[in-house]
Amino acid sequence: MDASSPFDSPSADVILRSSDSVDFRFFKLLLSLSSSFFRGLFNPNRELTEDGNVRSGANPVISGEKDGLPIVPLTESSETLTGLLNFIHPEQTATFDTLDSLLLVLKAAEKYRMDGVIRRAETSLMAADFLESQPVVVYVIACVYKLEKAARAGAKASLCQPMLFPFSKELEGISGASLYRLLAYRDTCEKEATEVTERVWAMSGQHRLFWQKSQARCSCPIATSIQHGHNVKAWCWEYLEEILKRLRQRVNGDVLRDHTLVMPYLGRSVDCESCRGTAARDIAKFAGDAALAVDEAISKVRFKIEF
Repeated sequence: MDASSPFDSPSADVILRSSDSVDFRFFKLLLSLSSSFFRGLFNPNRELTEDGNVRSGANPVISGEKDGLPIVPLTESSETLTGLLNFIHPEQTATFDTLDSLLLVLKAAEKYRMDGVIRRAETSLMAADFLESQPVVVYVIACVYKLEKAARAGAKASLCQPMLFPFSKELEGISGASLYRLLAYRDTCEKEATEVTERVWAMSGQHRLFWQKSQARCSCPIATSIQHGHNVKAWCWEYLEEILKRLRQRVNGDVLRDHTLVMPYLGRSVDCESCRGTAARDIAKFAGDAALAVDEAISKVRFKIEF
């Protein structure tokens, strides 16, 4: 069966046959420019078997003809070959629905020594959907193929997932050192995020937003801050504790931008004549300032990459 356009060109000078028997009509020049493997394969001084096939190691890699074109049987599926050839065809753009399909293309590119394809695949690896749904897998694949930009993007995106991220078989492909660096990066970011949040909260207290009752009319229950040595409105203290807990699960300023998080605590302030008119404004100011501070602190954390 012949592949669909653009891999059915009548101007092609070679056929790549997939493992599921789909014939891709392609061009030796493009393959040779992209791959040292194919460059050697199409070398006129290549070694031939007794029946005229080209030999690569113990196995022939050019076998037979179709419509006068040499056939190169490959072990990759038609889906993988489509993705691979899309990277080197001048009129095509490679797109992937899953990381598994992209990984198969990367493995094929490594096998056929297509270094340029591996570099171009870095952009596909950093697709927003992949970074959002499988950031650790993005990091792992990037480490395996030494793609620094994608590794950094995957590491940063992984902060938005719980510490115990979902297991992936790709984890078996990286070193313990690479995994350690990812976990150490997260630990540092978590400490920076929680510490800067507490600092912003304390600064808010200097303006009497959350600390001890600022007016005689305030009827909010109080709690004692052992760390700061002050009395604190209980609902504010519990709100801060919830924020810190969630920041340890998802290390990102968006935790503070989640308006649903504060609603139960604001609801308790409504019962206080003094707080009901200012609590929403005060909380919004704190959350906005803290969110920006968290994002800035994380951006300054140095992530060491070594392949």
